[in-house]
Amino acid sequence: MFETRRRAQNRPDLLCRVFKEKLGILNDKSMSGQVFGEVASVVHVVEFQKHGLPHAHFLIILKPSYKYLSPEAYDRIVSVELLDKNNDPYLYSLVVKHMMHGPYGNLNPKNICMKNGKCKNHYAKEFAEYTTHGKGNYPIYRRRDDGKSAKIMKAQMLMKYLTFKMHVGLSPVEAMWRIFGFPLYGMYPAMLQLQVHLPNFQSIQFEDDVDLEEILQNERLRRTMLTKIFRINATDPEVKRLKLLFKDFPRYYV
Repeated sequence: MFETRRRAQNRPDLLCRVFKEKLGILNDKSMSGQVFGEVASVVHVVEFQKHGLPHAHFLIILKPSYKYLSPEAYDRIVSVELLDKNNDPYLYSLVVKHMMHGPYGNLNPKNICMKNGKCKNHYAKEFAEYTTHGKGNYPIYRRRDDGKSAKIMKAQMLMKYLTFKMHVGLSPVEAMWRIFGFPLYGMYPAMLQLQVHLPNFQSIQFEDDVDLEEILQNERLRRTMLTKIFRINATDPEVKRLKLLFKDFPRYYV
């Protein structure tokens, strides 16, 4: 697909199509229930940062009976330990290449993670024999001191990464993604946000040449999903009896 030594970002057209296919496979596997368990909802957003290459953020909400709520359950899906290089060399190489933090500190004081002489991401983490519940929402994962280590890259190989280049311009990859018409987000099940507003503070749309007084008197333009919900709750006895919430209306009124 790519010529010898050609980098991925040199072919944004192929890169976009390959990434979209991989994104679809990842989404299908997540929704299948065979990876984490039965899924209640999935949301993902595609972003383009740094050198313009795409990445996606996934939020996966599992059904209550499949949620991971104990340290033993965390260990079944999360590991922060190095794999055995001899037993699984391929996965080991991927972890070392893509999932290792640093160098930082004295080895690289100009790393973008450094703030006031310390890593703002709180590395290096302390060793832990077992996974436990931490403060807040983050567990303290098992990090056993088993003697495994990874070789640090030489300093001269890191010079091009010392300066963090931030840009807000449209990259070739993002431009190609939009030209192809690929979606920037996905959601299951589909949801519609309720437009919450104060009385007479709803947003309305109108043409430039329309008289403002006429707009203010137009009841149809003043209607919103929120005002309709309030009105039907005030006038429909069946809605009052069922005590319907906004999320319940599609079930009874569609």
